[in-house]
Amino acid sequence: MAVIVELPDEQMSMLAKRLIGRRSGVHVVVAGESNGARERVLAGSEPPRKILIRDYERLTALEMLDLLHNDVWAVLPADSAEVDARLRDTVDTVRAGSSPLLTELAGDRHEVGPFLAALRSRASERRVRSGSSADSPLSEREMQILRRISQGVTSAEIAAEMGFQLQTVKNKVTTILTKTQARSRTHAVAIALDKGWIRGG
Repeated sequence: MAVIVELPDEQMSMLAKRLIGRRSGVHVVVAGESNGARERVLAGSEPPRKILIRDYERLTALEMLDLLHNDVWAVLPADSAEVDARLRDTVDTVRAGSSPLLTELAGDRHEVGPFLAALRSRASERRVRSGSSADSPLSEREMQILRRISQGVTSAEIAAEMGFQLQTVKNKVTTILTKTQARSRTHAVAIALDKGWIRGG
């Protein structure tokens, strides 16, 4: 799996290359510039995992949604001290299959609501444009659980509502993540809303 580290200027590019070292599959590019390495990676069969280094104060839920839809897995501030401390670990985390951006979003209770609202809005627009949605790979029970997750209900609360043991719900959530190829509960909801398997409300 290729990883692209995109940064704002050539000077930072040298810093990033020094911090990352010679790691196979990691490409450092400068934003807005034509780059042969990036073009080769983007032409591959699987989308690269992108790490953006840029100036920002705080990302909104909608901005995070836009970035996640564009295969961005992490965003780091364009501050040399922060980059020094975090870039190498972030590359390792992304290469291992975890998204710091998604983790940040899921860990902020204040952003989850706006994020899900933005997803619901986009899913509705997409359904209107397409007129139909793909068939879900989930069973009706799994869909029911996923709908409750999209409403912010915890696994323990779902178990109590449905008369299941907590472990049964956890097992079903694991199955949902496997079937949807999602990295987290929030990501599974995002996929389901985007594909029109569940409706926002």
